[in-house]
Amino acid sequence: MKNTRTNTKTVPKHSERYLTYEGKFEENDLLMPLELGRVMYIPGRKLMGLCIIAKNKPGVLAKITSIIADAGYNILYVVINTTPHKVSDTSTVVLYLDLGENFNKIDTVIEELRTLNVIKDVKVFKSELGCLLADKYHFPLMINGVRAVLMALPVLEGLIAITQKHEALKAILWHQGVEVGRRVVKSFKELYDMRTYHEFIRILQAKTMSLGWCRIHVTYEDLQEHKFVLQLYNNWECEIIKSWGIRDKPQSMFIRGMLAGMFQEVFNERFNVIETKCITMGEPYCEFYISRTKTT
Repeated sequence: MKNTRTNTKTVPKHSERYLTYEGKFEENDLLMPLELGRVMYIPGRKLMGLCIIAKNKPGVLAKITSIIADAGYNILYVVINTTPHKVSDTSTVVLYLDLGENFNKIDTVIEELRTLNVIKDVKVFKSELGCLLADKYHFPLMINGVRAVLMALPVLEGLIAITQKHEALKAILWHQGVEVGRRVVKSFKELYDMRTYHEFIRILQAKTMSLGWCRIHVTYEDLQEHKFVLQLYNNWECEIIKSWGIRDKPQSMFIRGMLAGMFQEVFNERFNVIETKCITMGEPYCEFYISRTKTT
């Protein structure tokens, strides 16, 4: 596959007949950050965590939080863990508590929770260094039954930064993206019984947003000629590069390669992906023109 950088002359005009999505991508005023770290650091506070194994039935959470509220404890963070792709009769409730001045009541609270007929067990994890609280009972992390590894911004910055110092490494990043894209679509087929392009794009939009990769808006699609235009808002790869300064040309390598691999796996033929707009150049989104590779 040719690793083409930019060629805006081939991008379809929005007046062409296969435009299927019109109008500006609407911002959702309800969007807000979601903390997934499962690590809490609050100096000067008395923190404690509870891992409660309970029956998965209506009203259980209300009973748990009622006892905690009566003790005067503030719940800082809560995770309810069930098996999302199948029905389970057991769930795990993880609570991060600020004990405040009532820390001496915690043993009584734990015993009261254990007396509930919907509770199977209550485990405690205490803070490290006095103010650092982390879940010690859940590992590995899973997404739909597959192991997942969270990488915060400093880790991702390290992966991208080395490619900015050595131009040859950018091609490797693109090829890695292609392989990732193909494997991701294969997982869509296995997990969600994905069979069509439209099923693929809906799953992709849901997954990339829920996992914090980006938000995808499809502005053009021609299923006959296999030409597509995608706008990616908050593309993590280019947001990192943008933080190092405005650039004079599009910068995506990994995501661009990933899209090429994804469309290749969906349609079983090679695709060329050109980044025509990029947030590193001051644009509001990264735009990708995706087309079937011409065979000679």
